[in-house]
Amino acid sequence: MRGEAVDIVGSFRPQGNPPGADSRWWGSTVRGALGPSLKNLVCTASHRRCEGCRFADQCLFPRLWEPRRRDGRGPLHQLSPWLLRVRWRAERLEVVVRLFPPARAHDTQLRIALEAALARGVTAARVSFLPEQPLGIQAVTPWQPSPAALGHPLLVQFASPLRLVRDGRPCAHAPAFSSLLASIARRWKLASLSWDWLAPPAQLPQAEVPVVRGDVAWRDFSRRSARQRAHLTLGGLVGQVLYEGDWAAALPYLRAASLLGVGKLTTHGFGHVVFGVQHPSSGSCCAPLPAG
Repeated sequence: MRGEAVDIVGSFRPQGNPPGADSRWWGSTVRGALGPSLKNLVCTASHRRCEGCRFADQCLFPRLWEPRRRDGRGPLHQLSPWLLRVRWRAERLEVVVRLFPPARAHDTQLRIALEAALARGVTAARVSFLPEQPLGIQAVTPWQPSPAALGHPLLVQFASPLRLVRDGRPCAHAPAFSSLLASIARRWKLASLSWDWLAPPAQLPQAEVPVVRGDVAWRDFSRRSARQRAHLTLGGLVGQVLYEGDWAAALPYLRAASLLGVGKLTTHGFGHVVFGVQHPSSGSCCAPLPAG
């Protein structure tokens, strides 16, 4: 797949005791701090408002943060060329910022902005987070199971909350394989229109891939929206689903999803899926990380 991604990876230790660390949705917290930090770094206008700014066409910030159609090409609202993954573990924040082709050339600015955002302090308590070591850059490749794995059931782990919307409502149960593929196809097509990626196939595969087991649950998280000046609730599916059938026909879509994520709010850390297979002899899963 053309235009594979790179990850900015860092582990940050708090310089204090962040309130509600175990229950907070840190993806939104980090995203909310990263935006102003990036704007402070790259914006040259004193008013700092993107709407109506005469420098907007040349400025890096709107192209990275809220990209829109330029030169009359592509969709009006384009897919953000990055996504975020944040995990609170062992009293520290583990942060990954994945950069796609339009953002890869600006990894230095994003790395500096991330470090500055967390050092400045986040949450209402303004707790600072400092990196335990210099942030790293890692190349990312799509998930590629071995040929021997293609005949085994497919295990999909929702490593962060998954938001799939169908008929205007979030899906609150194990999604059908066709629904999962349709969501991946929409995201892949938007990426191809936004970044000039190779387009997805014209039609989805029609293979029968039923749900064998769905160990999922809906979880709600709260976040603070500075723009709306309110606490909002975000929710999604966590857990894992086992599918059986000719899922190998959909392998190109699974490979794309291992890079792009699935569903909505990926810049808030949602939609991280990890693919693997289940071996009948052991009942265990083989999921090649960190490709997902």
